[in-house]
Amino acid sequence: MEQLHQIQTIVIHRLHRWTQIQTTVLAVFICVHLCNLWIALCLFFVFALLLPVHAQTQSAPMSFDNNIAAIADQLGKQFIPAKRPTSDKWAFTFLPVGLHPNPQLDYAIVTEMTDEGRKLPTPSFDHPVYYISQSMGQNDVGDSYAGMKDIPYEYLQTQLTASLASNGYRSVAPKHPDHMPTQVLFFVWGMHNTIEIPKYLLSSSISRMEWRDSDWWPEYRQNMLSRAKTIGGQKFANEYAAAFDGEYLSKLSARDDTTGMLVYAVGSSCYYLIVTACDLEALKSNQRKVLWITRISTVSRGVNFKATLPVMIHNASYYFGRETPPEFLRKRAYKKARVDIGEATVVDYITGTSGTTSTTGTTTRASGENSKFQSPNPK
Repeated sequence: MEQLHQIQTIVIHRLHRWTQIQTTVLAVFICVHLCNLWIALCLFFVFALLLPVHAQTQSAPMSFDNNIAAIADQLGKQFIPAKRPTSDKWAFTFLPVGLHPNPQLDYAIVTEMTDEGRKLPTPSFDHPVYYISQSMGQNDVGDSYAGMKDIPYEYLQTQLTASLASNGYRSVAPKHPDHMPTQVLFFVWGMHNTIEIPKYLLSSSISRMEWRDSDWWPEYRQNMLSRAKTIGGQKFANEYAAAFDGEYLSKLSARDDTTGMLVYAVGSSCYYLIVTACDLEALKSNQRKVLWITRISTVSRGVNFKATLPVMIHNASYYFGRETPPEFLRKRAYKKARVDIGEATVVDYITGTSGTTSTTGTTTRASGENSKFQSPNPK
């Protein structure tokens, strides 16, 4: 609360100075009309000399910008326990997503736990689990787009650390050797794009059998099933694969609203972020024991990936490591230009340097969800 008091003091101080300036200008304006220009100029110089003297008596020796930066840095080391978010109320607009300054998006979120993960105690804000972070970099799947630059891990590291900490997962800090890590979290993000099919295969003269016998079918099928797993998790991907091969996707889509939205989302390109938690001791023995996987994605059409990625991570804060069936969360695509400060809770933790990172991704038409890191499918 001391930091919040400092912010209030600085803001009040600046507003007070602005009021003094307005008073000075008003006094000069009145003197010009009632007296003469010489008196007005004298008053102006007197006020100008008094303002710096008065400012030196305030309890803000640093500059305004420096004070805000220092306090914001301290607030960045404080976390608030994550709460289950709720979707924003649907807002009607005539503008398409690409033309809207801050459109509403439906974020698909799912967390799958393995049997090994369910055996562990559930971490909480007060009883956290400590982890080592490992970036797998950006990995794009499907057709690539010219002019798209990879997003480095450093860009999302701060938001990832804060969101995970709010749900009981804290990065190991060098200053706290007593906090022994038990998990390794792997991060991968990117675009999962559709692939462009030759127009002749989309012609009505081509039968479904001819389409499935074409050389494009295996790649198209793998692209769709991989995106189904990225968006809805392994269980949904299995259901989607059966419906896709059995040609009853419409029946699967009509099962319920969430499933219908998932089936629809698979047909479009998307942005995604996947966090995979593995047991640290098992990795030391060259065994890969997956504990949980959290996936969050949203359609990419008309949306700036770099701008919405921190929002994606923030939206997933409550769901990291918390078993959750697929659900959709409607939120704005970008952060609003304002600062919302909640009730701060100080913890004995300072974000340190995470594990070794890799910030270079590859653009590939890979058949797998992530050609760099293939985690075992959750049971």
